[in-house]
Amino acid sequence: MNKLILLLLISIINVTSVFSQSDLSYIYSDLYDKKTKRFNISATRESSVSVKGKDKLYRKAKKWFSIHSRDILIFENDEENGIIKGRGSFVFENEIVLENVLLPPRIAEKTAGKIYYTIVIKVTDSTYYYSFRDFNHKALNNFGDVSFGYIPKYFEDFLSVCTVNESWCKLVYNEILRQAKQQTFVKILKLNW
Repeated sequence: MNKLILLLLISIINVTSVFSQSDLSYIYSDLYDKKTKRFNISATRESSVSVKGKDKLYRKAKKWFSIHSRDILIFENDEENGIIKGRGSFVFENEIVLENVLLPPRIAEKTAGKIYYTIVIKVTDSTYYYSFRDFNHKALNNFGDVSFGYIPKYFEDFLSVCTVNESWCKLVYNEILRQAKQQTFVKILKLNW
């Protein structure tokens, strides 16, 4: 009977701690979304047992930024509050064309350029929060620029800046999100402390 109660208590504690971590991530993301309505990739993680402590996690975050120093530059470093912010970018290539649909000449090439983003890492004694946010598309090419600016969380909002053809815009929007997730995925893997 005692073993059963003990197992039940351990199960409740584990479920509660998992819920609170995901709930915390949801709260951060939800507040950011309500403020900006921009696409972001965020999560809150509990650090491993060997890396507990705000100072240790902060050093890990600084090391993570130094590993990615060719891609991401730090613009805010607040050791007291455990927050580091940086900016990065990646090349955006668009090869989307639609068969049997009349589109402006070289429209896909006109959107080629870079996507800039902000990365925020906040650490506490036992958790760290990261957010890749403010994805901002800037066309950089020789064919005339078609820049989309900040990428919204919802496609319907993207239509206010992409007015070429709704089907084409949907494909481009999904491609921007795909490339953003792909570019940040490897960096997120290195955030598992």
